[in-house]
Amino acid sequence: PVDLILRYIILHGPIFTDRDWDRFGCDVFKNRGYDVIPCELTEIIWPEATNKVASQAYQSSKRSIAVTTIEAARELIAGINPDDFVLCNMQLEPEAVPIFQLLTAYKIDFAVTTLSEVPTFRFQSGLTPFSLIEWLRRQTSDLRGHVYRYKELAKQIVSPRINLLSLRSPRWWIRAGEGHPYFIGTYPKCWLAESIETHSYDFEHASTIARTRKHAPLQRLRPYAVFIDEGFIGHPDFDYMNETSPVTLESYKEFVDTVSRRVESDAGLPMIVALHPRSNPETALTVYDGRTMVSGKTAELIADADLVVLTCSTSVSYAAYFRRPVLFVTTDQIDRDPYFGPFSARMASWFGLHPINIDHLTEDDRLTAPQISDTRFLDYERAFMRGSNAPDDPIWVTVADRVQMRPPQTHDVNENISVDADRT
Repeated sequence: PVDLILRYIILHGPIFTDRDWDRFGCDVFKNRGYDVIPCELTEIIWPEATNKVASQAYQSSKRSIAVTTIEAARELIAGINPDDFVLCNMQLEPEAVPIFQLLTAYKIDFAVTTLSEVPTFRFQSGLTPFSLIEWLRRQTSDLRGHVYRYKELAKQIVSPRINLLSLRSPRWWIRAGEGHPYFIGTYPKCWLAESIETHSYDFEHASTIARTRKHAPLQRLRPYAVFIDEGFIGHPDFDYMNETSPVTLESYKEFVDTVSRRVESDAGLPMIVALHPRSNPETALTVYDGRTMVSGKTAELIADADLVVLTCSTSVSYAAYFRRPVLFVTTDQIDRDPYFGPFSARMASWFGLHPINIDHLTEDDRLTAPQISDTRFLDYERAFMRGSNAPDDPIWVTVADRVQMRPPQTHDVNENISVDADRT
């Protein structure tokens, strides 16, 4: 008999980069005898987005293949074998529904992930509000967040275009931390999936750095603060989602100038910019003109920083891991945004802090390192980075071990499932 070739197939919505090859454990599966096939479905979900969002720092990996039509996606999914492992890296948006319909029609087992979670839905308790009005605003914001989530879930159920209940749920839900809700509409019925507990991407990266530093400690030349570039100007996700940034280039440059000047004068720390991995380098030169910028070393910069300055970046996980003081800063434009405003305030609350609005700084305000208890860091780590039941093994070793334990499956086509693209 001919040995069946195992395949690790990644159905990826955005551009699949060389960074994603490492991020999604491709070498782990390759070393176990799998053929690794990263598939970019960008042009199906966001037509003409590939060239629009690509930059010098954000390009398709030569190891990925482009799947640009529903017909090509059907051929790919129809050819998946029962022993293949399929990772679905796309959210349940209307444009992605045909892919989920194909996975349903061909009864494909697949996995989804929540490995970069952040506190988008609730404030952490124990933060003293400035006033009764702020307390009421915070409670109302949390209530609106919960209502919005369940409202979106209900819309997915009744929407003829999505028809959530007809879609196949993931076989595996790869999760990090204990702070995210089960009933979410990010993926179809993921609350029915088999949970694989592990730790977050950031936790794994930070722990790798910590082990390296233990054997070869870094000699710092001088104290510094690190400013986390969050891609408010030029992030490709704005183009993917056809949305605009909540800030203008001019106002954001002024914001960065003020933060830099005040951190240096108040804390006595020069500010280094840690560039977002997807930021366009040419845009960054405009935004951070004249400042020291470092790309691809955010975790390392945070590990040795005397102060970490951010608005609502997922990189706060590195600060939590290395127990570095964090300072949350915002502006009127960011605060007015219905997503980023509450997001920044919720994230700051987990560290017992309020974001400082740079547009309303007084001479008495000081941009210095706040005192944060170890309990705050531990609570954030447990909620969003590593739950109490997560094993110590690397993420994809844990996943591969679980997947290879599954019983044999068979794939029969469900002829009753129609695909939206068939009707267009």
